Amino acid sequence: MLSYALGFALMFMGASGWWVQAGAVSGPALAAALAMRIEGRSLVRSLKKDAVCTPPSWQMLALIPVILGLSIIASLLVGIESGALVAAYSDPRVYGLWAFNVAVVGLLEEIGWRFYLTRRLLARLSPLAVSLGVGAIWALWHGPKLFALPALGLGALALSVIMTLLIGTKRGGLIGCIALHGSYNASIMALEAHVSQAQALALFHLMVGAMVVVALALVAFRRDWYLAPPQQGQEACAS
Repeated sequence: MLSYALGFALMFMGASGWWVQAGAVSGPALAAALAMRIEGRSLVRSLKKDAVCTPPSWQMLALIPVILGLSIIASLLVGIESGALVAAYSDPRVYGLWAFNVAVVGLLEEIGWRFYLTRRLLARLSPLAVSLGVGAIWALWHGPKLFALPALGLGALALSVIMTLLIGTKRGGLIGCIALHGSYNASIMALEAHVSQAQALALFHLMVGAMVVVALALVAFRRDWYLAPPQQGQEACAS
C-alpha cells in the first residue's frame, strides 16, 4: 500500500514516469526502515555493519553483463532481428534505463525484500520456504501487472529462489541481488520500443523460463541448503 500511495501521489503532482516509478519502488525500503525502527534498530547502521563484517561482493556486478548476454541470446531465439538489438543499444537512453533499474529499482526493492524480509525470515523458516513465501508476496505486490502478465508471478518465485541463496549464504549479498534484479528488468524493457508487442512478450516469457531453469537447478544441486532448518543468528552480524 505504501508503494502505491507514493506512486499515485507523485503521479498526481505531475512527476515524470521515472520519478513515479522511483517513488513506487521505494515502498519496500521505507517499510524495512520503519520495521527496523520499531524493532529499535537502524536500517542505515545495519547496512554499514553488514558491509564491514561481510565485504561487498563487487564481483557480483558481473551479473549485469551476464544477464545482458542472456537477453541478447533470448532475443535472437524469439526472432528479434539483430538490427533491432543494434538500434536499441545504440540509443544512449537505454543505458540510463539500465542504470535506473540497477541503482534505483534494484536497490530500493532489494533492501526491503532481501536485506530485511528474507534475512529476517531465514531465522524462522527453511530457505526454500522463505524463497517461496517472499516470492509470492513480491509477486502480489506488483498488483494489476500480475493479472496482465501471469508469468510475472513465476518469474518472481524463480528470482526469489536465486536471490535467497545470494543473500542467505552471503556469497552474493545485497549487491548480487541488486545486480540480478535490476539487470533482469532492464534486459526486457530495453527492447520494448524497438520490437513488436508479441516479440517483447515472447522475450519476457523466455527470460522467465531461463530464471525458472536456474532456480530449479540451484534447488536440485543445493538441496541440503534449501531444505535446512532455520538459520539461527542469521542477522547477528548486522543487528
